[in-house]
Amino acid sequence: MRTSYKTSAYFDQLLAQAQQKASHEKASQQTALAGRELVVPGFELTLSTNLILQLFIRYSRGDSLPAIAGLYPEIADRFLKSWNPRNVLYTHLFDVLTLGVLLEAPAETFARIGQLVDQARLRDYLVDYFLNWRQPRPLHPTLRWQGQRAYNGLRQLTELSPPAAQAQMPTYLAKDWYTKANTYISYNSHLATDNSFSGYWSFGAGAVSKIMHLDDAAWATSEYYPYDLVHWQA
Repeated sequence: MRTSYKTSAYFDQLLAQAQQKASHEKASQQTALAGRELVVPGFELTLSTNLILQLFIRYSRGDSLPAIAGLYPEIADRFLKSWNPRNVLYTHLFDVLTLGVLLEAPAETFARIGQLVDQARLRDYLVDYFLNWRQPRPLHPTLRWQGQRAYNGLRQLTELSPPAAQAQMPTYLAKDWYTKANTYISYNSHLATDNSFSGYWSFGAGAVSKIMHLDDAAWATSEYYPYDLVHWQA
């Protein structure tokens, strides 16, 4: 277990539910396509987000990192197939990029995402920052969601020196990341009875720590910081 909230039995049940939903979605897709070789972005989006949920659950449950990393190629593939330049889901893109950093996805994956971002003329500092980890590119000076405290706080961390970022990271996790305004319905979800809690992990904070090579000993045990993913080496 990597979280002190809930039990392994709880996560077993939650994972089974997520996998059942994915199986149902795949069956529905096969029925709808009736054997035709077509890519349906809506289906791909649903399955990609479902796999990210499964990754959350398995990380919280304490699954091995190789098993968790094994989910990423399909997450990225389905994300790429789901891309709609007229309706970019920023949180989905953000999760795919930050997980790509943490799980050391190949440069080719980042290049393909970067091409889609450029074609959509999506201008965002953090998107460029994470893409730049594998594919050097200029960083756009502003954020797409300028009013979001969690994104602003993360951007500020990237602009600090490593020692200053190390000093600021615990405050970011506690006061910028885990807030009701940022985590929405997942805030305090470990207290709910509807099986909605999967973890409070900040993949963004983890990805920034990894890129900046921060000494994360001071916040290694935080319920919000994916320490093991940060130190994963493919």
